[in-house]
Amino acid sequence: MIDERQNAGMQAGTVRDFLAILFKHQTKILVVFFVIVVTATVGTFFLPPTYEAKSSVMVRFGREYLYRPEIGDKSPAVPVAHQDEDVNSEVEIFTNRDLMKRVVTAIGAEKLYPDLIGKTYRNGVTPEDVAIVRCGKKLLSPLNRVTDLPR
Repeated sequence: MIDERQNAGMQAGTVRDFLAILFKHQTKILVVFFVIVVTATVGTFFLPPTYEAKSSVMVRFGREYLYRPEIGDKSPAVPVAHQDEDVNSEVEIFTNRDLMKRVVTAIGAEKLYPDLIGKTYRNGVTPEDVAIVRCGKKLLSPLNRVTDLPR
């Protein structure tokens, strides 16, 4: 019984000691807290905004890509073997230079690649041409990692 009171007194003393330390140093704690919050807030306003977008394209094959025998028993549909060619044609559409040129022109080469501003190139190469090449490389890099397409 005496041990329980001593333990309860020690716990109450530790909470009381903790609160005493908090109240004694509350100005230091608040100053450090507000310095960190203000620094983080000001830092976020001065950083340039960065936007990153990722997307994926799913190619779904419809009924025209399935072979269903009309004579005989009701066997399951068999996929036609042209699927790799169709996926490759979709990749060719996305990596078309004219399409990339339209995208770079619509967005602006300077917005996509700010480091191109003010640079001059030889042989009539414009910053827009460099942006198209960079865009093509970034677009093709994920496609090069795809080794096996789902069937």
